Amino acid sequence: MDCLMIYMYGIIAYIALTIVIYYYFIGLFKNRKIPSLPVEKFGENVVIPLKSKEKQHGDAWFVPEEDFERHFKKSELLNEDGEIEVGGIVFHVKKGEEIKDTVYTVDDDIHTLILGATRSGKTRGLILQLIINQAMAGENIICSDPKGELFLYTYPFLNKKGYNVLTINLKEPLKSHHYNYMNDINQAIEKGDMNSAQKLTSTLVNILKPKQEKESDPFWRNGEVSVLNTTILTIAKYASPECKNLYNVFLFIAQMAEYVYPSKANSPIYGGEFYKRLPVGDPLRTVFAVVNNEKDDYKKPSFPQR
Repeated sequence: MDCLMIYMYGIIAYIALTIVIYYYFIGLFKNRKIPSLPVEKFGENVVIPLKSKEKQHGDAWFVPEEDFERHFKKSELLNEDGEIEVGGIVFHVKKGEEIKDTVYTVDDDIHTLILGATRSGKTRGLILQLIINQAMAGENIICSDPKGELFLYTYPFLNKKGYNVLTINLKEPLKSHHYNYMNDINQAIEKGDMNSAQKLTSTLVNILKPKQEKESDPFWRNGEVSVLNTTILTIAKYASPECKNLYNVFLFIAQMAEYVYPSKANSPIYGGEFYKRLPVGDPLRTVFAVVNNEKDDYKKPSFPQR
């Protein structure tokens, strides 16, 4: 019996000692103040530790505001239209009275690498400001815009600033600006300057069909060049304004290569008949003479078939 009582008292003492020790240490840690690292706050939600004095991880740090003018280009809005002297990557804007805001930029011709996850604010935080800043300075802008959002965001502003905004969309050509390679030729024809039109046509044809260094038989290239020169000038002179382009040059060649009388031997082709009916003094009759003077067996091959 005595042993049992001693055993129970021992258990009670052990439990009491455990409780005392537990609360002692809890109270100790509650009252203990853990020293905090020095930090610096940027904005409302960004807090980072200050750089180490020993510079174990480098000594690069954020530029303090008092040193902005030493590191960045300082520009002020010059008037109500928001014009500035030079454009660049915007790093800071200091609001002033009325429209006298101060913009700090890097205006050197350098490459800038912007890293950030999706929806981290790269476009809204830097790219849009860069485009607008360039426009406020009246500088030329070339943008890669796969999603088309930069165009939607900035076109109204750029148009208001007098920019001629052009888009090149290779995936959806109907949403893209186009260039008519016959434009200069068409204008020369409209002015009645046939000599300039022929020179411009020759330049365009030599680009489309460049001369090879080694040609086994130049006859075929000369025939193609002759047909292209003749057809381009014909379309530029006689086609309606909306049809004066290279696509209709192709259609004209394809259709004019057909025989007038397919079932008859030595049947003329439509192209030859067309040019024969032009007025005697028309310069296109002279241009077509190269094709017309070829042997009968080669007249039709000079016009590519459909």
